[in-house]
Amino acid sequence: WYLKGTSDVVLIYRGKENFLVTGFSNLNYVTAINSRRSLTKYVFVVGNALMSWKATMKPSVPLSTIEVGYMALTEAAYERI
Repeated sequence: WYLKGTSDVVLIYRGKENFLVTGFSNLNYVTAINSRRSLTKYVFVVGNALMSWKATMKPSVPLSTIEVGYMALTEAAYERI
């Protein structure tokens, strides 16, 4: 209902400065020692304003720190798109 009713709403950025979308991603391997799950985080800013962020405890147990890194970067890439 909400999406159908607001399909014509857009964001327009006006100003003299260029708005650059910047993203940051971070991970903590095996944050929860008992469950052996990792915590992934990302944040995106447009110009100087926060656009989106997320911190999630992953439901699966990774096999390595490299796998955790790929999981975190993939999730951040999906958000960026």
